[in-house]
Amino acid sequence: MRATPGMRVVDPCDESELRSCLRAVIDYQGPVYLRLTRDAWPDVTPQGYRFQFGKACLLREGSDLAIIAGGPLVSESLKAARDLEGRGVKTRVINMSSIKPLDEATVEQAARDCGAIVVAENHTIYGGLGAAVAEVVCERYPVPVVRVGIQDVLAESGHNAELLAKYHLDAPAILKAAERALAMKR
Repeated sequence: MRATPGMRVVDPCDESELRSCLRAVIDYQGPVYLRLTRDAWPDVTPQGYRFQFGKACLLREGSDLAIIAGGPLVSESLKAARDLEGRGVKTRVINMSSIKPLDEATVEQAARDCGAIVVAENHTIYGGLGAAVAEVVCERYPVPVVRVGIQDVLAESGHNAELLAKYHLDAPAILKAAERALAMKR
């Protein structure tokens, strides 16, 4: 959907953000693709947050690694960041629910400040958030980018927690990606 001209692509991370997204989607005059899952996710949206197309939400500060995530992988990324913190890795976590338009300034700043990025998305690694982040990083400030997403397979339907584990989209997979990104950074 990101390649469709004029299309807006949104992947909210929890119910609170979904409520805020819906207001923006209803008010927008044009096509919007709103990606939803059927299962509930932990509420990680900060109090007072208001969704805006093209704006990311910083959930956690960090300077060693940035994790840019969308949808249900935001809460998984926060779990991975807590584990990384225990290892002494200061991990920035960014909720990038607006995939198109993308908050390119936030992506570039993460690259400059952290020197390595992991992108975690509930989508194939082709054409989604990871590709969008890689495009910005490649053009503006090249650093290692490791993508966590569905590989080149047809995904099944089922309970989200089971699917995250099956397709390696959960916190342990994000941790492995973080280790790769940090090794590439060195």
